[in-house]
Amino acid sequence: MTGRRLVAVLALIALPLTAGANDCLDYSRHFHWANHVDTPNHPYDGALVGDHLYVADGSSGVRIVDVSDPLRPELVGGLPGVGRLYRIAGIDGQLAAIDADDGLRLFDILAPETVALAASLPSPTFQRAIAYLGTALCLADEDGGFRILDTSNPAEPDTLASLSFGAGIRDILCRAPLVILLLEGDDLRFLDCSDPAQPQVLSSLHLHYNSRYFCMDGDYLYVVGGGRLQILDIAEPASPHLISATATGGSESEGVAARSGQLFTGLGYSLGDPGLVVIDVSDPTAPRQQRAHARYGAEKMVFVGDCLYVLDFEYDIGVFTALDSPPATLAARLAMDLDATGFEGSRAYVVEEGLGKVLDLTNPLAPEPSGQFSTGLGSRQLTVIDGRLLVTGYDPLLSIYGLADPDQPELFGALQGNGTTGLGVVPIEDDRVVLAQNYAGGAFLHIVWISPEGMPVNLDAADVNCELSALRSTPEPNLVVAASPVQGLVLLQVVNDWMFLTTYFDILGGAQDLIVDGDFAYVALGVSGFCVVDLHNYFDPWICAQLATPYESRRVAKFGDVVYVWDNYGCVTVVDASAPYSPRLIGNLPIGGYSYRGGEMAMVQGTLIIADEWGLSFLYPYCGASVGGADLPPALAATLYAPYPNPFNPDTRLRFTLPGAARARLSIFDVAGRLQANLLDGALLSEGLHEVPWDGRDAAGTALPSGVYLARLRAGGETSTQKLTLLR
Repeated sequence: MTGRRLVAVLALIALPLTAGANDCLDYSRHFHWANHVDTPNHPYDGALVGDHLYVADGSSGVRIVDVSDPLRPELVGGLPGVGRLYRIAGIDGQLAAIDADDGLRLFDILAPETVALAASLPSPTFQRAIAYLGTALCLADEDGGFRILDTSNPAEPDTLASLSFGAGIRDILCRAPLVILLLEGDDLRFLDCSDPAQPQVLSSLHLHYNSRYFCMDGDYLYVVGGGRLQILDIAEPASPHLISATATGGSESEGVAARSGQLFTGLGYSLGDPGLVVIDVSDPTAPRQQRAHARYGAEKMVFVGDCLYVLDFEYDIGVFTALDSPPATLAARLAMDLDATGFEGSRAYVVEEGLGKVLDLTNPLAPEPSGQFSTGLGSRQLTVIDGRLLVTGYDPLLSIYGLADPDQPELFGALQGNGTTGLGVVPIEDDRVVLAQNYAGGAFLHIVWISPEGMPVNLDAADVNCELSALRSTPEPNLVVAASPVQGLVLLQVVNDWMFLTTYFDILGGAQDLIVDGDFAYVALGVSGFCVVDLHNYFDPWICAQLATPYESRRVAKFGDVVYVWDNYGCVTVVDASAPYSPRLIGNLPIGGYSYRGGEMAMVQGTLIIADEWGLSFLYPYCGASVGGADLPPALAATLYAPYPNPFNPDTRLRFTLPGAARARLSIFDVAGRLQANLLDGALLSEGLHEVPWDGRDAAGTALPSGVYLARLRAGGETSTQKLTLLR
């Protein structure tokens, strides 16, 4: 492809730019994922009663989440063994839930963290929807049956009224005395239930598009289905009317919630669907879609304070904040079919469909093609070391190019492979590099000397017996660290021209990528999110902090005190890492597009660039509240750090800091909130860092079964909690 031809292509596919290269965003001020709650099974629905969210968690029954601090929810208890719950509603002192296999369950809320089964009402007909009308309970089934129950005595509920509508009822909304039913076939029924014993049909309205879910906000009803949003004026329930309809995209509509001119709806179950969409409905006659956040399976949504809880039966309960602002946006997007990418100064070196290309990023928001070069087969990574471009791939394993002219790389020499692909390369001392090469079930690490003429010479190799996903250098000149999706971290030391294993650092679930900065490694953990590893002692590394990410983290980069974590659903999470022992989530940016290998990231002229197989994404860097600080955070509160190892078998270590001398209680609970063991019971401890082991046993010394447990530290009036997973 000629340079002129490439210019034309770039001009066609670059996104319209809305800001200059020096602009930035405070991601914390934009709608973003902020936290999550894991439940044992699948969170299908939730009912907010006071400061607690009661979750219908499938076969694990009712789960209780303390949401007194909406940004820091805590799973505090539950009631298992009560069926396969998938719908739930609640009022003060009472819960009602639908068992997908056997009708209705009624529960007494004895205390906020304790519920008890009061009654079971089997039903031959599948119950589909449930809602409270004041203190009465509305129940609907798949055959069109609608009942209103008096549950003032939950042990003996009484039927007040029963109607039949001929078509299955999908959902119920109640705002006393109004009840709205969404029926199969896109029909709505509006009922006056001023007298719950004698409900009266006020009106009917036929909609379109396979309507599935609806919600109310003020005088408007929002209905989603079939990739469409329909908005109705219901100020007069006897004469509701459609005022607007708009496409939302997606193959299937899921949950919906609206508040203060913002509407949130889940669209689709597949990778090509938008996910969680934010729509501006401040003018209901002209709704405007703002942006999507990749989130699938979002069947139900609940507002908790200033947060939106998305009950995602495929994953967990996602907590979103900054609801009054749209999601952050990209600065620009350049679509390319990329095999590999590397950055150096104001140049990007990319391989697109087997051809090497050079992009001039002097103005990073307007990349210009400036050269090209030939490459071998299966290029995997491009790295610039000491003024040379090193390309790892399938054949050759390693190619070395001179960059006397940065726009015209000149091939100096190559190292042939043996049928496997080079993963990456990092420099060590004396013109040598370490080259990683995966094979089925393992990896070789080669020491390669590069002659003054640019010719590679293989000096030695070591088999690390596990596949690797990333290779990084460290401040120690002859020490390298690798990420392994099987093992965790692998630290290797080079002495002269010989390599030997320093240590394996097991991380259950493995590691996808890492960045080493000073005495800390910042690690992408896949499904486990992101962690910080203390490397002050390379022979005894330990996880000092861990954060969840919205999806499976694949790549990580650090610029200054800000860490960017890229996940497989194209979402970048922004983290303040100025204090490595207590990183703080700032926000995130949904880019979109499922990535199978994650993105390479670079900061060029103040613009963050992410390269994946779909092209280049140009992000505004973070410029919110200032970050920066010492390695250890100021001890302002008692803090329990992420346990290590976690998951664990047979034992783990719990580390925590105290801001001053205090009596500390460190306890282990199961997810139902039952105390299992006190590891510390009011011991007087000094200020600073402490460590307590736990062997997975209860107070009687009995080995506990596999499962999720909670470690809770109480000291100096502060409480800090971490989750542990025991695998027997």
